[in-house]
Amino acid sequence: MLLLDTGSNIMKDVLQRRFDHMERQQRELAAGSTEKPAKADLIMANFCDYDGFFYHILNPGSPADRNKVSISVELYGFKVLLERKDVDVKAHLKSKLYGSYLQDAPEAGSDLTVLLDFESDALKSASSAKNKELISELADIKYHVLEAYLLPNFKTILTDEPKPIPPQLILHRTDEAIYIRPLADQVEITYRTKFDDDDDFEIGKIFIQEFAETKVAGPGVRAFLNKPPVEVQSIFNSYDKNRAAYVVLSLRQQTIQNEAKQLNSIRLCLSFRNYLHYHLKCSKAYIHSRMRLQTANFLKILNRAFPDDEKVEKKTSSGQRFVQS
Repeated sequence: MLLLDTGSNIMKDVLQRRFDHMERQQRELAAGSTEKPAKADLIMANFCDYDGFFYHILNPGSPADRNKVSISVELYGFKVLLERKDVDVKAHLKSKLYGSYLQDAPEAGSDLTVLLDFESDALKSASSAKNKELISELADIKYHVLEAYLLPNFKTILTDEPKPIPPQLILHRTDEAIYIRPLADQVEITYRTKFDDDDDFEIGKIFIQEFAETKVAGPGVRAFLNKPPVEVQSIFNSYDKNRAAYVVLSLRQQTIQNEAKQLNSIRLCLSFRNYLHYHLKCSKAYIHSRMRLQTANFLKILNRAFPDDEKVEKKTSSGQRFVQS
C-alpha cells in the first residue's frame, strides 16, 4: 500500500525552480561573475488538488515583479475552520516557517495569501536546506489548516479535565464530507465517501470491510454502507444513501499520546479518503489488465483451432501446374 503525500507537488516544483534560480545567481556573484544575471522566469500557475483546494501562484504587480512570488489558496470546504471563533488558524499558520510572509489581507477570491520577496535578506541569507524546508511547509498548507483544529483537540483529551471543542463538518466535495467529533476520551472522525459506479462500490466494500476487520494496534475503525452510523445520522440524513460508505476512525489516547503521534495521525487522517480511492482505482485497473491478458490468451487458443492452409501443387491433363489451397 502506498501512502499519498499530503502536500502539493505542483507547488513544490514551481517554487523549487524559483529558489534554484536565486541560489544560482548567488553562486555566480560569489564567483565574481561580471555578466548580467539572467532574469527569473515569469510565473503563472493555477491548479487544484483532490480536496478542492485551488492554488494561484504568480508574480504580482503590473508589470509583473519577477523578484516576488504570490501564493494564494482557496480552502474550499476547509474554509469553515478559518471562520471558527474558538480556533485561530491564522495564528497557527504564523508559527510556521512561512508565517512572516503570510499576508493579513488575502488576494481577492482567496482565503490565504503568502508573498515571497526574493530580494529580501531573509530569503537570500537562508541555506539551501532551509529553503527546501520552507517549500515543503508551503506545499503542506492544507495539512497545517487541519492541524490548527485537531491539535488542540488532541491536547485537551490528554488533560485531567478535558474540555472538547465543538464538532466540525467539512464539505470537501459535492457529496462527500468529513465530520470531526471531539469527545472526552477520543476524537471520532467520520468520512462519508461516494462511489462513482456499482463496480467501484463493490470493490470499495472489500477495502472498507478489511479496514474494519483488521485487528492492529492503532485507531478503532468502524465501517457502514449506505446508512450513516447512528451518532451522526442527523448530520448525514439528507444525503443520498445510494453507493455511499461511512468510515469512522476513533483516535484514542494511546494513539495520540505525544506530539509526534498527533502530527502523524493528522497527516494520515487528511490523506485517508484519497488513499482509499487511489488504491480502489489501482485495484480496478489491475483487474482490467488481468482480464485483458486472459482474453488475449483465450484468443491464442481459438486461433490455434483454425486448420492450417495447406497448399498442394497439382497438374492438369495438359501438363500445366497449379497450386490448390
